[in-house]
Amino acid sequence: DEVYRHWYELGRRSMQRDALGPAWVALQAMGSPAALLQRIGVAAGRSNRAVAIDGRVLGQGLAEVTCRPVTPGRGWYIPSCWNFKAILETLPTIWGLPPGQVEHTQCMFDRANPAKACVYRVRYRDPRFARYRAAVFAGLLGLGLGAGTVALAGHPELAILTGAAGAGATLAAYFARRSA
Repeated sequence: DEVYRHWYELGRRSMQRDALGPAWVALQAMGSPAALLQRIGVAAGRSNRAVAIDGRVLGQGLAEVTCRPVTPGRGWYIPSCWNFKAILETLPTIWGLPPGQVEHTQCMFDRANPAKACVYRVRYRDPRFARYRAAVFAGLLGLGLGAGTVALAGHPELAILTGAAGAGATLAAYFARRSA
């Protein structure tokens, strides 16, 4: 196990803000670990043709990710298991959350019981506001566009009223989620 420990460390470091560069912002924009894990196959598939990755959310704070090489015996190796486990553990830190816990439930390289794919069970905490982030953003965008349209139509007093209603709706959603 110690032989592959450096691959684990590389995976962990690859998910740090300075290593991700502009991708950090794109990942944060997804809103939560659940949203990213649900779409991890699409996100990984844009830059990776050697490994098929599928993710599915099983429940609140629980997901399962499956990895398998597109061509058997190529593109996925023992160090890949260690590296990917660290990546999955570190993902929640993108949103300022504690690292996740990852259990490698099936492994292609298990000598006693090799699987057809590597399967990881990921436990994580979602941001408190994640459920409402997209709805609030869409609401604010709609209200902002509405306020801008009203202002352009020559009714600035209605634009102020529309903007205030948008701010009130956002605060109400935020405090309702905090108290839930």
